Amino acid sequence: MSCFLGKVLLRSTTCFQRCISQRRVQGALPRRNSGTGGRVKVKVEKRSWPSIIVDILEVTLTASNKTRIMYRSNLNFNRFNRYFEAMVRKGFIEEQNGSNGRLLYQTTERGRTLLEVLRVAQDLVLARES
Repeated sequence: MSCFLGKVLLRSTTCFQRCISQRRVQGALPRRNSGTGGRVKVKVEKRSWPSIIVDILEVTLTASNKTRIMYRSNLNFNRFNRYFEAMVRKGFIEEQNGSNGRLLYQTTERGRTLLEVLRVAQDLVLARES
């Protein structure tokens, strides 16, 4: 069984508990704090809006349905709809009819240009930080 601590933390599974204890022994995670009820606090950095837009545009480079785009960009339903509807309205993503009658969404040429610009901007910001 492989252990995955990336985007989804399954606190109730024994696999997760085994990974936490292994990481704690290796010194990668802090010890349990008795003030938190025995839970391990993991600090998650919030994503900026450009990184969220980049994630959505990268998923829609190939035609995908809304559910797949939402899951692959790792957003909840409300946040996803707010970003996605704005991007469709502004012409960065277009609707297409799939072969089975479902609606698919794909990045437009304008969206590809935005994706390139945002990637360059992220590279510049990361280069300045290091």
